[in-house]
Amino acid sequence: VRRVESAGNRVALTFDDCNEGAAWDSILSTLRAYGVRATFFCPGDQVYAHPGQARATVAAGHSIGSHSADHAQLTRLSYGDIVGRLATDKAAWWSVARATPAPYFRPPYGSYNSTVLAAAGNQGFRYTVIWDVDTNDWQGPGASAIASRVLGSARSGSIILLHVKSQTAAAL
Repeated sequence: VRRVESAGNRVALTFDDCNEGAAWDSILSTLRAYGVRATFFCPGDQVYAHPGQARATVAAGHSIGSHSADHAQLTRLSYGDIVGRLATDKAAWWSVARATPAPYFRPPYGSYNSTVLAAAGNQGFRYTVIWDVDTNDWQGPGASAIASRVLGSARSGSIILLHVKSQTAAAL
């Protein structure tokens, strides 16, 4: 899924990586203040590293999806290794927040092949979610550049790729 054609005038805000706890808190606070729901694709190692934020994300009604256990380049791994990493990610979410990231999966780097898709399907991920607006916020361009990239590129049904970073929280 790269866009949601039937979304009307709405867009999907999606957040990856989840490796900055303070930024995650800020993003959740901003989303709550505006009554907005988003989807978080957090690797299992970050779910374990930030259990309070993971639980708060689920409690606030946001969607979650798998981003593998440790943000590995999955196309370089065997089928069995991919299945194992996705199972580990599911276990992290269940252990910490009693929630499952299925049915949504976002491969790290947006990189996938038939082996990755087959392994994801094996683990119950029916939807591989990519994006059509890439903010490149992971490069640290500043909050105004991130906001400008979103506002200049988003259209009805866009899936916007953001990362849990302090500049992204400020842009939001």
